[in-house]
Amino acid sequence: MIMEYKAIDLGLPSGRLWADKNVGAEKETDYGLYFQWGDTIGYTEASYSTWATCHGNGSNSDYNGVSIEAWDAENLQSVNGMEDSTLKAEADAATVNMGSKWRMPTIEDCAELMNNTNYEVAEINGVKGGKFICKADPSKYIFLPFA
Repeated sequence: MIMEYKAIDLGLPSGRLWADKNVGAEKETDYGLYFQWGDTIGYTEASYSTWATCHGNGSNSDYNGVSIEAWDAENLQSVNGMEDSTLKAEADAATVNMGSKWRMPTIEDCAELMNNTNYEVAEINGVKGGKFICKADPSKYIFLPFA
């Protein structure tokens, strides 16, 4: 199934737009997929044993070679010149799974989101999560389910 993602303008100073749902989610209340840093495959559960780039992992033979280059799982650090929180396009879960106009948020993007929106814990259709609401237009928001 091909997912479609809508860009939400939350009125952030940078002009950054956020997706209306998580990578791999069908709707805003879905968790979507879990990704290890630099991994683009995505998993439905967050478990060390399912991550493709973990040493000794025999359950995932179809790993992403770019992920292996992007992450040193044994030492829990990025490699190959990734000094900041921005991934190369081929190792970015959002770019690979959502299309070229998307990328995973950086720490700076998340800080901007927190500092320039109204945040509340909310429940939508029985799912609890964080709701980041545009200060100028409360009808615009993103919802991040608590996983």
